Amino acid sequence: MERTYSDAVAALNTLQSNATTIDNIRKAGKSLNLQAIPEMIEWCHRTGYEPVEFNRLNAIHIAGTKGKGSTSAFVSSILCQFLPTNLFKKIGLYTSPHLRFVRERIQINNEPLSEESFANLGPA
Repeated sequence: MERTYSDAVAALNTLQSNATTIDNIRKAGKSLNLQAIPEMIEWCHRTGYEPVEFNRLNAIHIAGTKGKGSTSAFVSSILCQFLPTNLFKKIGLYTSPHLRFVRERIQINNEPLSEESFANLGPA
């Protein structure tokens, strides 16, 4: 039996964890925020932070419909020119989707996470 376009889109969506998670929460009738906030706090704790500590971070949030990835890479590259200085200890970059391999989504000082570091990010 030949697969339809709708079948292909449905199969692709099952690979996207956010789409699957949101769909499951909607079907269960639970509020998205009631589920998301405790989960985000748990992820903060896993990275060694309390949510209140994020106020001291110098973050740049790039939003829009076009050019976010290239703009983010450009900004990260410029900021890394100032390393190591008293201005910055580390430059972190998160982008999605990835272009070549999934580890490039998370970079520290313009270097993708190692395979070992990436493997340790998942749920315990």
